[in-house]
This record gives sequence, C-alpha cells and structure tokens, in this order.
Amino acid sequence: MPSEVRERNSTPWTLVIAVFIASFGLLALRNLDPLTFPTVYAEDGVWSGQILANGFMQTAFHGREFPIFGVVLLDQCALWLCKLLPGGLLRLPLALFIVCNAFLAICACAVLLSLRRRLPLLIRVGMWLALLLMPVGNDGNEIFGRALNMGFVFPVLQAFLLAAMLSDMASARTSIVALLVALIAGWTFPVSIAINAVAVAALCSRDRQRLRIRLPWQGWTLLAVIAANAAALQVASITSKGGANLPWVPAGFVEFALARTLLFPLVSLVYRHLNDTVVIVLCLGVFGSLIALLVRLRHSTPADRRIVSLLVGSFVVYAAATIVMRIGFTSLLSGSYRATFPDRYFYGLNVLGTCAVLVTVAMLARTPRAWRRTASFWLVLVLIAPLVNHRVVELHRPATQWREHGTFQASLCDSADRLTSSGSGAPSRSLTSVDTYPKLADGSYWQMQVPTSFLVELASSGRCARPHDALGGILPSGPDQRR
Repeated sequence: MPSEVRERNSTPWTLVIAVFIASFGLLALRNLDPLTFPTVYAEDGVWSGQILANGFMQTAFHGREFPIFGVVLLDQCALWLCKLLPGGLLRLPLALFIVCNAFLAICACAVLLSLRRRLPLLIRVGMWLALLLMPVGNDGNEIFGRALNMGFVFPVLQAFLLAAMLSDMASARTSIVALLVALIAGWTFPVSIAINAVAVAALCSRDRQRLRIRLPWQGWTLLAVIAANAAALQVASITSKGGANLPWVPAGFVEFALARTLLFPLVSLVYRHLNDTVVIVLCLGVFGSLIALLVRLRHSTPADRRIVSLLVGSFVVYAAATIVMRIGFTSLLSGSYRATFPDRYFYGLNVLGTCAVLVTVAMLARTPRAWRRTASFWLVLVLIAPLVNHRVVELHRPATQWREHGTFQASLCDSADRLTSSGSGAPSRSLTSVDTYPKLADGSYWQMQVPTSFLVELASSGRCARPHDALGGILPSGPDQRR
C-alpha cells in the first residue's frame, strides 16, 4: 500500500486517546459501586484465586470446561495492577474496576474508529453510544467494573476488528491485530469460533474465469486460528449450558428468545408492558424491515457487502447459540415480562445486534435520500432507550447491591482474624478461602483462594484494627463494615 494511502487511513493517536478517556469516564459512571463499596463478585474471585493457586495458563485453559483465556487475562492484569497499588490484594476490586472498564473503552474505540473511512460520523457515534449506554435492566452492578461478563463482549471487539480487516483499505497492521484478537476471542467464548468462520466465508471471492474460490492470506490465517481454537476445546464444551443448566419452560420462550435476546434494545423502556402477542408482531415488523434493507445491499460495493455480511452473520450465530445453549433461561424469563435477569448474558449480544443494524442502514444511506431517512429513523429508534432511561447511569447506587458481609477488605480481615486467633502456630496451608459475593441459597458464600502469607501479613499490619475505607482504604467511608 502506498505511503500516502496508509497515512490517509491511519487514525491519529490523539483521537484514540480522547475516545478512550471519554469512554472510560462514561462507563465508570454507570457503576461506581466497586469504588464506594469495594467487593469481589462471583467468578472474579474464583478465577483470580485459581490464578494465584495454579497460574495463568492452567486457569485460562482448564478453569472451565472450555477456555476462558480473555477473561482470565483481565483478572491477571488486575492482579498485576494490585502489585502497583498501595495495599496489594486489598485493591483487587479497584484493579478490576480499572481493567474491565478499560477493556470496554477499547471496545468502544473499535466501534467508533475501526470503520471511520466507511461509515458516516453520526452512525459511528450512535454505535459508540449504544455500547456505552446499552440498557441492562437492574443488573449493571454485575457487568460494569466486573470481569466475569467480559467474555460475552469479546465478540463485539472481534467482529469490528475483523470488519476493519475486510475493508479494501485495511493495512497489514490492522489485519494482524484483528487476527490476534480473533484468536483470543475464540479461546474465550466458543461462539467466537463461529464468528471467525463467518469472516472466512465473507473473505471468499469467486474467480468466474477459473471457476474456483479465492481466499486471501487473512482467510488462510483465520482458518489456522479456527484450528487452534478448536484444538483447545473439550468434549464438554459442546454441551455446556454456561450457567444456564435450568429446565426449559415453553411459556417463556417468546420472552427469552424474542423479547430479551433480540428486541430488548428497542423495547427496554416498555418491557414490563409487553406480552407474547405484541412481541411477535414487533418481531415480524422489525425483521421484515431489516430483510428488505439487506436485499437492497446487492447494489452496494463488494467491501460493504463483506462488512455487513460479517456483522449480521456474527449477530445471527451469537443469537442462535444463546437461544439454543441457554434455553434454560426460559425458567427465569417465564413470559411474565417482570424481570430481565440475567442481563450480563445479553449485553454483548444486544450491542452487536444494534451495531449490525446501524451499519446495514449506513451502507444504504449513501444511495437515495429516502434511504438516508431510513438510516436516521433507525438511529433514533435504537438510541432513544439508552438516552432516555434514567437507570442507565447508576453512579454509586446501583439497583442490585451486596452488603451482607461487608467489603472485600472486611472478608480478608475476617479470614486473617480467624488465622491469628486459632492459636495453631504457623499456618500449614499456602492458600486460605475468603468469602466473596453473592450469597448462595444455603447461606454460604462464593469463595476466593488467597495466599495465607498475605492474610498473616494483613493481620499484623494493623489495617484490620481501624475502620475500613472505600476503595479498600483509600477514601474514608465512615464506620467499620465488617460483620
């Protein structure tokens, strides 16, 4: 590629940094609870403890029945960050808050900037706001500032970087970054392997003279990536329900498969007023309109068709996998339209679907004026809920909170107190279990394995003798939160 073309397609670093800072700031405001009442939640504690006990690679590839490389990488980065912060492991909630919001901010940069030479600014800003402000019901505290949800967001980053690679203006550097992310995504969330396959199909072109299909070097590399992803899978990976091992309730199928999985970004403001009949009618109207738009794409350029095929195909395989593999969610979304839990399984899917729609209409907005009006209509339709819903930005008072046994520091101090009060001399175990949230049905808590030496040092440091602070000791928060 000539130097002047590379210069024209490059993105100024000042712009990237500005977008990153703005994205991080807005994401942080969505949930400040990890700062004001620092806690470690669910798998964040489990996998961080496994890293401390077994190492990164063992946890990344054997922590579950399928690899969770990307999520464990975020946990590992948080543990590394703890070493730079005063208090060490006490700052794990703060470190996770920083690392996870930084990852989402990187995704936001990819959404806004990766296709900046192909999409109008208004559409890209719309997609950027959709990622940052996507409604998530009452469960934002499970998502923002927590690593356990980020595996469901990797397909968004993967799809947009692959879309940039499919552009006829992509540089070799862009392709290499996209392929590396595709490899990590496939080692994080099995759906990403199917997205890689969709990208290979989009890269294929037909040589009509020689009657054969041609595949560029990026396509062959993606095939190698798919092979590497598949080699890391176990047999149980194919049948895993991923936390949705619940019975199928037919009465909840329409709400789960159509309302929550597909339509939620459009209907979140009126979700509690829906019923199955309304949802089916809305689906017929919305998807009928989108199919008509896709048919219109035959008049667009080959690069535009490749990008739309990738993003729409990625959403389709993601949605289909969610519906098939997590059919047990019909027990939770049972047709009453009263709750949207568990929202963390749907955030990435809803973002990808919204962006796929906006990219599709943007490609058509280059043609007649009527299609530009169509693009504007869809932009307003998908953004009205995020911009109007006052619950999107929850600050330090999220709808879902956990307060039963105090902060993460309180849990660490309780375990340290038990160690020092046992009177058994030097502890014989290298790791000690520490309670984390949430509370289980039997009254117990999730557990995180923490180095015993850290707890012994904590007990003798005097940190547990004074009131606990927000951020684990950085900002004053009043009385002691321990049990």
